[in-house]
This record gives sequence, C-alpha cells and structure tokens, in this order.
Amino acid sequence: MKSNTLQLKGSVSAVLFVLLLSAVGMTKAFAQSFTMGYLNYSVNDDGTTVTVNGHVDGTEATGELVIPEMVTYNELTYSVTTIGEWAFGACFGFNGNLVIPNSVTTISDCAFCYCNGFTGNLVIPNSVTTIGGSAFYYCSGFNGNLVIPNSVTYIGGDAFSECAFSSVEYNMTDCADISWSAFFYCTGQLIIGENVERIPANMFQFAAFSLIISHAEVPPIVGEGAFHSIDQFIPVYVPCGSLSDYQNAEGWYVFNNIFECCEVKEITAVAAPANSGTVTGTGTYEMGTTCTLTAIANEGYTFLYWTEDETVVSTDATFSFVVIEDRNLVANFRLPGVLGDANNDHVVNVADVQAVAAYLYEYNLPIFNVSNADANLDGVIDIGDIQAIMMIIQNNYPDN
Repeated sequence: MKSNTLQLKGSVSAVLFVLLLSAVGMTKAFAQSFTMGYLNYSVNDDGTTVTVNGHVDGTEATGELVIPEMVTYNELTYSVTTIGEWAFGACFGFNGNLVIPNSVTTISDCAFCYCNGFTGNLVIPNSVTTIGGSAFYYCSGFNGNLVIPNSVTYIGGDAFSECAFSSVEYNMTDCADISWSAFFYCTGQLIIGENVERIPANMFQFAAFSLIISHAEVPPIVGEGAFHSIDQFIPVYVPCGSLSDYQNAEGWYVFNNIFECCEVKEITAVAAPANSGTVTGTGTYEMGTTCTLTAIANEGYTFLYWTEDETVVSTDATFSFVVIEDRNLVANFRLPGVLGDANNDHVVNVADVQAVAAYLYEYNLPIFNVSNADANLDGVIDIGDIQAIMMIIQNNYPDN
C-alpha cells in the first residue's frame, strides 16, 4: 500500500512537473510575440531580429502600410528582417505606396498577396535575398516600376503574378530555379540588367510583357521554359554589337523582332498652363536607359498628371520610364479655385457641364481646360466629371 502511495505521488509529481514545464514554455512563447505601432511581431531564433506578422486589424486594415526598419520592445531593439507568411495577405484596404525597409532579407510566401490597393512603385531593397511564392500575387494596383536587386537569389512561383507594373527590372546574378512562373500574366516592360548571366527555368513564362530590354552584352543563358508563351513578336532591344549573338542564342532566337539600342532619343516636357510649374529630367537619352521626369508646382498651383498626346500616362509627380523613342510630355497643373471650370471662364456653372459633354462627343471646342474639367481628379475626362461638376454647382461652390 505504501509502495502504491509512493508511485501515485511520483506520478502526480511527474504530471505537475510536465505541466510546469509547459507553462514555462508557453510563457516564453508568448513573451516572444508583441504588438507595436499596430503591427504584430515575433522574435526570431537569434533573439536580435523579428518577423512582422501582420496588422492588428488584419484584413480590415486601411491606409498606407509603413513597416519600420527597427522596433523597440521592453527596452530591447530588434531589426525587422522577415515579413511572415500571409502577414498582410488579403488586406484590401491598404492604399498608396509600399516601401519595404532596408533591414528585410526575407519576404515569405503570400506576404502581401491580394493587397490590390498598393499603387506606384514597388521598392525592394538590396538587402532582400528571398521572395516567397505568391508574395505579391494579385497586387494589381501597382502601376510604377519594380526593381529586383542583385541581392535576390530566389523568387518563388507566382511571386508577382497578375501585377501590372510599367516596368520590371531584373538584376539577379546568383539565382536558383523556381517551381512555377513568378510573373504569370504580369504586364509592363522587362528590363534585364547588364550583369545577368542566367535566367532560371520558368521565370517569365506566361508573362504579358510589351517589350524586353537586355543590357547584358552576352546573351544570358535561358533556362527551360523561361520565356514560354511570351509573345514572340514583341520588340527585344539589346546592346550595340550584340544583335547576331542574341539572334543565334538558345532561348533568344525565338523572338522575331530583335533590335540594337544604338540610338539616342530626345525627351521633352513642358508645364501647362504656362508658368504653373517646372519640369526636370528632360534631354537626350540612349535607348534602353531610364528617364526620370519630375514636375514641380509653382506657388499656388497643384500638380495633376502627365499627358502625352492628350492621354494621361501617369498621376505621379515623379515619372520614370524606359526610353525607346522620342517623347513629348506635358506636366499638367491647376490653380486652386478653378476645379470644374472646363470652359475656363473662371466660374463653374451649367456651361461647364455642356463643355464636358461636348468634349466627350468629340466636338472641337475653342476653349477647353482639361485640367479643370477633371473635376473628380481621377486623370480621365468622363461622365464622372459631369457628375462632380453638378455637385460643385449644387453645393454653391462656383470657385471650388
């Protein structure tokens, strides 16, 4: 009986000991996670860095997403090195630019997938080495440039699928093959850096690029299926003196329109209306290089958008693009107090509604101010501007 009692006590003690260890472990685990500035973090195994795991509001988060480079908790400062799996996935409410801090080395699977509110450029710092599968899948709001630095060694399948960049600059020099297309249905221009020696298998298959520019004098080795299903009739621009090399290189000769970038092109831009602002960045550029124009508003004016042949090409004051041809652009500004004044008579009334309607029906108008007519500031003249002008009139704001 005594022996049984001792065994029972021993068993109870063992259970209590296990529970105590579990409690200590749970306490330690909970201590490794914390929230700062509306973002959730977990401390990595090294004890000095953290992974950002999402926003406290989850999929209901709105506004811009600012991820800090460093975060301090309980008097300890950690470097943010990893963006966790599904950290911000399906956060539709985010809007504006996304800038990833220079401390990040890993962007995990689906870290930003379905976040289609992000716009402008996608800046990936030269610290990132790994971009996980579907990391930016269906981030369809991006409309600027994507630069993949040479620090990146791995891009997972579907990482940038369904994105609509204006250009994708690929600079990976030490790269591993991927399991599936990283740029499935991704649009824009593909720019290949001068130091790229190899393009991994499957990398750009099914992409919908409008053209390819390669700065590599020696044609990069193309992995199996890297350009599968890409339109073979899109223009491909290569360095001077390398045309025949590309035309005969495996994986490159499938393209029917390969040209040498040996010419210089002229980029001009003016501000409209006169004296409303200034423009920097104009001049001559070699084909295949990047031009960056910046619109600077004069006092009292506000920048609206860039137009070319009366078509809006960008709504960002700083506009970057790859030079392929001569371009003549206009930086459009407006004075406060004239929004909706489509006929430029300094009042907003039914005559402006009629002017916009006539413009939409392609009537030739003696005076039509496109900047003022864009009353809803979406960069397009359409029925929405008529509705916006009617609201201005109804609310008795003839001068906005």
